[in-house]
Amino acid sequence: MRLVFLLVLYLVQISACSSLNYAEKPKRPDHTSIDFSKLRLSPASSNLSIQPSSLRSYKTGDEGTIKEERVGIPGWTMLDGIAYKLFLKWEVNPADIFQRLRSVRASGKLDDNKGFIQWLQYVNKCRAKRGGESWFADYKLVELLRKSKSDAELVTLFQSLRRYPAVKNLADEMQAYMILSSKSSRKIVNREWLKSGESPAQVFNILRLNKQTLSNNPLFIQWLRYTKLYRSKSGGEAFSDVDIFNFLSVETMIRSNRFGTLAESLKGFPDLKPLAKTLLAQLYQRWLKDGFSPLYIANYGMEPAVSKLKNTDPRFAYLKAYTEYYVRHHEKNDLLDIVKKVTTGKELETAIAVASKP
Repeated sequence: MRLVFLLVLYLVQISACSSLNYAEKPKRPDHTSIDFSKLRLSPASSNLSIQPSSLRSYKTGDEGTIKEERVGIPGWTMLDGIAYKLFLKWEVNPADIFQRLRSVRASGKLDDNKGFIQWLQYVNKCRAKRGGESWFADYKLVELLRKSKSDAELVTLFQSLRRYPAVKNLADEMQAYMILSSKSSRKIVNREWLKSGESPAQVFNILRLNKQTLSNNPLFIQWLRYTKLYRSKSGGEAFSDVDIFNFLSVETMIRSNRFGTLAESLKGFPDLKPLAKTLLAQLYQRWLKDGFSPLYIANYGMEPAVSKLKNTDPRFAYLKAYTEYYVRHHEKNDLLDIVKKVTTGKELETAIAVASKP
């Protein structure tokens, strides 16, 4: 236990971690370090026996960087691993550990900082052990970092952390949080994405929208707005409204009423209303091309039944619109006025049945 205590004390109070690209170069070409994996610990004694092979010599490469034979994050040592395992066992608050990180206190630099990345991995493990992020929520993590970093610096930091698979998901979560935290931080995130050349498809994955319900999702709304910024910067038809439709067709059930509801709901946002109209027009064309009658669409997973829909329901709106579109295409002009005058779910149900007849 005495050795364990010394190990923890070493990590927390003396030299918790150092930068991935440590600025200070070795004073000599040869640098000798102790490989802790070679230490032989005697349980009956606090003495350490070091094998000759535990002393390893490192030579600087052509670019002056120290080459290491470790796997994973450069600079990770057995000492760090033992300490973090103990922290996890004792459920030490990540915020308490962060305040004691030597590399953070010394330079304040977090990007390319081995110790900071180790700490983020610890946050992930704590969340997994405690049943999710609610124990150390995204807002707690961001607010902790905001004590020493501006939002602009944090956005750049989170973007750079995506290079490390071990913390990539957490970095994406942080970017998603900042998108919704404030208008100013949202502008910064968008600016950083544009600067990095992140395509709408890449941002869609960063925000994990492929794993979420898109309806009533504020992240989805912000993603749509990012596509407009991306198009404006790229010029021309880069990721056009039609491209958005084709992209979302892969991510949603195009034959169901889900896409129609999603597109119709976008009309509630003035800046997205033109996009909503384009998406619906593309949807109706696709349905018509595939031979789907209004009755087929109405019966495809519609709950509640059409007759029970209120005329304020997005499903009512797109079903009525598609029925009118279908009637026009098939030149059933005698039914056009009937469909236009529909105001209740019961009337819509009848109009759909009549319009869908061969």
